[in-house]
Amino acid sequence: MRNHLRDILKHMEVPTLRGVFLLGCFERRVTLYSQQVRALNLVHALFERKRLKPGSRVVVVGAGAGGMTFAAGAALRGCRVDVLEQQNVLLPLLAENRTRWIHPHLYDWPAPGSEEPSAQLPVLNWTAGRVHEVVEQLRSAWDAVRTTKGVELAVHLGAGDIHPTLLPEGGLKSVGWNDSTGYTPPTPVDALVLAVGFGVERREPAIGRRSYWENDELDQEIGFGRQRKTRILISGTGDGGLMDLCRATLREFSQEKVLRELLTPSCPQSLKDELLEIEDELQDGHVRADALSERYHALRVPKALDDWLRERLRPGIEAVLNGQTEDPLSGNASTLNRFLVSRLFTLGVRYRPGAMSDPIRMGGEYEVGFASASPRRFDHVILRHGPKPSLEQDFPWLPKEALAKMQARSDLDQTRDQRWPDSAFRLKGAESTPVGTRRRAIPPPRLPAREGSPFIGRADEMEHVVGALLAADPPILCVSGSGGIGKTRLLIEALHDPRVADRYGSARYFVRVRDGTRGDSLFGAMAEVMEVAPGSDLRARILAALSEGSAVLVLDGVDEASEGLLPQDLLELAQMEDLTLVLVGRHPPCPRTGRPQRAIEVLPLTGPASESLLQQMVPQVDVTDPALLALIGEGVAPLDIQLLAGLARSQLALHPDANLLGELWQGVMRKTQPPSGSPRRLESLIEPERIRSRLTVEAFRLLSLLAHLPEGASREDLSLLFPAMEEAALSELTKLGFVHVDASGRRRVQALVREALRGAVPPEPTDLERTLLHYSGLASHFGPQVGGSLGALAIERLRPEVENIEAMFLEGIQGREGHRFIDPLLALNNFWRFSGYGSPAILGRAREVARKEGDLLREALCLQVEAQVAQERSRHQDAERLFTQALPLFERFDPEHMHLRATLGYARSIRGLGALALDGGRLDEAESCFSKALQYFNAANSPLSAANCIHGLGKVALDRGQVSEARLQFEEAQRLFGHSGNRLGKAHCLRSLGELESSAKLLEEARMLFSEVGNLRGKAHCLRSLGDLALKHANLNDAQALYEQARPLLKQVGSLRGEANCLLGLGRLSVQRALPEMARIHFEEAARLFERVQDKQSIQRCHTQLEGLGRLSAPTPTNTTPRR
Repeated sequence: MRNHLRDILKHMEVPTLRGVFLLGCFERRVTLYSQQVRALNLVHALFERKRLKPGSRVVVVGAGAGGMTFAAGAALRGCRVDVLEQQNVLLPLLAENRTRWIHPHLYDWPAPGSEEPSAQLPVLNWTAGRVHEVVEQLRSAWDAVRTTKGVELAVHLGAGDIHPTLLPEGGLKSVGWNDSTGYTPPTPVDALVLAVGFGVERREPAIGRRSYWENDELDQEIGFGRQRKTRILISGTGDGGLMDLCRATLREFSQEKVLRELLTPSCPQSLKDELLEIEDELQDGHVRADALSERYHALRVPKALDDWLRERLRPGIEAVLNGQTEDPLSGNASTLNRFLVSRLFTLGVRYRPGAMSDPIRMGGEYEVGFASASPRRFDHVILRHGPKPSLEQDFPWLPKEALAKMQARSDLDQTRDQRWPDSAFRLKGAESTPVGTRRRAIPPPRLPAREGSPFIGRADEMEHVVGALLAADPPILCVSGSGGIGKTRLLIEALHDPRVADRYGSARYFVRVRDGTRGDSLFGAMAEVMEVAPGSDLRARILAALSEGSAVLVLDGVDEASEGLLPQDLLELAQMEDLTLVLVGRHPPCPRTGRPQRAIEVLPLTGPASESLLQQMVPQVDVTDPALLALIGEGVAPLDIQLLAGLARSQLALHPDANLLGELWQGVMRKTQPPSGSPRRLESLIEPERIRSRLTVEAFRLLSLLAHLPEGASREDLSLLFPAMEEAALSELTKLGFVHVDASGRRRVQALVREALRGAVPPEPTDLERTLLHYSGLASHFGPQVGGSLGALAIERLRPEVENIEAMFLEGIQGREGHRFIDPLLALNNFWRFSGYGSPAILGRAREVARKEGDLLREALCLQVEAQVAQERSRHQDAERLFTQALPLFERFDPEHMHLRATLGYARSIRGLGALALDGGRLDEAESCFSKALQYFNAANSPLSAANCIHGLGKVALDRGQVSEARLQFEEAQRLFGHSGNRLGKAHCLRSLGELESSAKLLEEARMLFSEVGNLRGKAHCLRSLGDLALKHANLNDAQALYEQARPLLKQVGSLRGEANCLLGLGRLSVQRALPEMARIHFEEAARLFERVQDKQSIQRCHTQLEGLGRLSAPTPTNTTPRR
């Protein structure tokens, strides 16, 4: 997931204590390597955000791997660093361990690169090995940093009594401490980093509680010579517990041995792909955490792999794993450990779920009681229940509420992926980093490919643009310049720049804004570039994706006069804190926000740059020719050079003698002779008549047709639009520079050429008619398929053509027979609604055509479809207005003999108003609308639409507390949806029934159906409801896992009420875990979200919960009467 350096500081800095940072104290995935990555990310962020600079003073508390790495990194960047360690050695937890083996990347297995044994970090690098071997590597690397010239790095062992002095406004002023050498008075510092880990494990060896890093005898032959099997209980299903289970049951177990002898030779790529797919589904919420064992059991595992494990089973061991949840495999463990343990279960290892009592020592055995079974005895017990948090105890000056906030957002940790560039920790004058750096593979962004022609004469502009993109607080960047000047090329080159790639990773987006683009189609174009899946709430999901971290978005072709593009669309993007917005156009608007802005004007190429570019494109050109110098010597636009190069190639194809080019230049001079006192403009070379004079008839016909297609055309479509002639004509147009082929293989007209031709030269009537029929046929054929079993394929076919379809419909409905294109246009209803792509604003034009023709039915249908799309896109006021306008038009038909389409349109409009009323809590109005619409749907014999109404009536009954009535309605709707084969409708009914009956089975079935049809909103609400159900039955771990899966999805689809209910559940969960401060944070945040949707009843629920917390935390009254 993408990160902004600001995100890292926000995640690690203690709220209300500016300058105090916690390093990996609450995060979920904590390994030695991940703590080091977090440390270096923090160093880099502090420097890039100007919070630290060479000479700054920093205190680091904790000499574990994270603390040492931060200290070394900051020292290499020029800071004066003091490291405080409570113990008398570095790396105290790891120092003496000789029984465990660690690897930097193996917890990412089977992802590519996970088997690499080297951490390949620029600071304190190490390679996989036994723990004591890694400790030696880290200490040696530490010593190398400390002895580096210019590094100021001091270590204070035996340190304690750490007490910061704070400024009145809450910032850090100084830090004092005691250590083995005495007292250090408060010293001014710029940052205090607490790198003390996430707590300490309770140590009670008598009952099996030992530190994970303490030497043990699991690697030895426990119970050798004993008459019966040695019974071992391991409690805990995180990585520690699963790892110890493997060590107890397998001879000579180590991950290194498993990797070398088993997984590398015996694990096929197909199995790795299956495991990665499960991991992706788990992260995306497509598979529940409590259903992992089922998924792992279904894996196609080679027999050789199980045979290897079977041969290494210890015959004298009977191991039992215990965990709190029904499923032993959880999302808190790595894929590798889950996979190994899943195979051990097939080989006889047992799992006993549920709570267990503390072991009781009885002679040489331990007796353990289980909630689900009678007590059992074991020879060895190992408890891996995680560490006990110690921050509040060790640092009582840390605000409890601030710590609770940090812990509450720990599930959003985005700090463990490398975010520093190769040069970040390079010593001044050094050619490479202290240790070679392994760069994680950055997913390639969907950027336009770089052009093959030379990029000349833009070095200064390039540095200006890149510098703005790399600024600590990037401004809103407005890049202006005349047509053909090279603005697009400049921004594409800038986005490909390695420094920009390093800063933004795959979050570099380039979106072409076409003439007439509106907000809806703008977000559709953004979705395609950002690879946001089609579906409802597209706009909200795009904004959520952009808000996930640092991103750069270039909107190319935005001008103040852009028709249809609403200012609020740009303003909404400009106000996103972590989005670097670049607006490119001849006169791009600069939205007024509080953010800094910067304008860059792209000027014509200089004379020498123009000459160099032309000669590189056509080497035969003599750039000293006086006529040529007169044309380009004072500088021109790159497009002008491209047009001149096309002329030169055409001339040379006819007459290879390069000397004759001089006559060509003189001819161009005569044709482009400016008025007296005006500069020469080569744009006259693309005047329609001059273009016509240079092309064959077929090439000009094709060019005039392509100029009317904003998205160009695929080769396959061109063969249908311009049969038998497209190859020769395309070759001619491409050679002369009028048409280019983009990265997706579409043929596009150069922007200036398209602009010159589109309004002046209509396509040939036969060509236009053929094109209109082609695109209206696409809409008529594929539009109705969206929402059905072939919906995904239909969306994929329509998505790249949507702007062409809408442009052609605009041409069609403005013609003499415009009314014949209204029905194909209406066929796009489901596509607009369910994909989120396109702009149905063209329906307004179609409505005007229908009104002029006196066609009431189609006028009403246009209004109804507009309203449905507005409703789906959460524009509820627009939807209500449009539905209301449609009704009287439908009512002008005879109700007794109404046309079927009119009946359905009328009923859909009434049902839409009912759904809007239900959302607004107007239950009587909603019931009336649903009941009335149901009558018409039944009369029209439309069971699917009737089922939607019945489901709506069920929701009305449920909101009124009429449970029995709601159940009957939901069951009837489900029956109708089942008969119609509508999986989405069935999913909605199952969800409603599941919530009504508190049935996890029904909710899970609904969730899977929502996943199959791609409905994120429905799936997220099912996960939240399953969380509520788990909380109701006191399954706190399951509830938390489900809420944590649901919350980001609800945020992604823009469901404020759903997210608020999720937070309300998390608050109740925190109350049951006796975490009042965290509960308070969740309840307050839920209340704020409920206020935004004006849900007064839920706001009161939050306040009631907060009042209860106040009673719980109130001090017990004491007798204050003084003693006599």
